[in-house]
Amino acid sequence: MKYTFLKIDKGLIEIAKIEAKKRMEFGFREDNQGLDYKYNMILISCIGELVYQKFLLEKKIDFSFTDLDFKGRVIIVNNKYIEISTSGYNTDFSRLNLLYNDKQYEQTKGIDVVVQIFINGYNYKSYEFNDGLCNTGVIAGYIDFTDIKKYPVIPNRRRPNHVVSLDNLKPVTDLL
Repeated sequence: MKYTFLKIDKGLIEIAKIEAKKRMEFGFREDNQGLDYKYNMILISCIGELVYQKFLLEKKIDFSFTDLDFKGRVIIVNNKYIEISTSGYNTDFSRLNLLYNDKQYEQTKGIDVVVQIFINGYNYKSYEFNDGLCNTGVIAGYIDFTDIKKYPVIPNRRRPNHVVSLDNLKPVTDLL
C-alpha cells in the first residue's frame, strides 16, 4: 500500500480549532467520555478533513461541500460522496485499522466511499492530543462504503466498530 504523507502546519491546526469549537457547540459526538476527550476527537477529525482538502488542492482536483455549515465532514469529488475518517496516532500508524461504528454504519445514507487519514500527536494510552506535536497527515487509502459491512464488528474501548485492515484499503489516487 502506498500512503500519501502531507505536512500539517500551525495554520491548518488553527483553522481546525475554529471548526472544532463550532462543532462542540452543536453537540457532535457522544460526550459520555468527557468534554476533553470529545474535543480532542472532534479536533482530530477536523484536522484530517483539512488534510484531505489540502491533498485535493495540491492535486488541483475540484471538490465541493455537502454542508456549508460544517465544511469537510463529507465532500464531493467526481460525483462521489466521500466521508473522511480520521484517527490519531503517536509514533506509528501502520498497525492501526479503519474503524467504523456499527450503529453509525446502519444510519448513514448517501456515502460512496470512506477515506482513512491518520494524524500524529495523539497518545492513545492517555487519550490526549497534543496539537504541538501534530505535523504529519497520512492518507492511508479508501474503501467503498458498501464494503465496510463485510468486515467484522469488534468491540473496543469505546464502542463496537467494523474493523478494516489498512491492507484492504484502495489507493486514494484511484479516486482522482
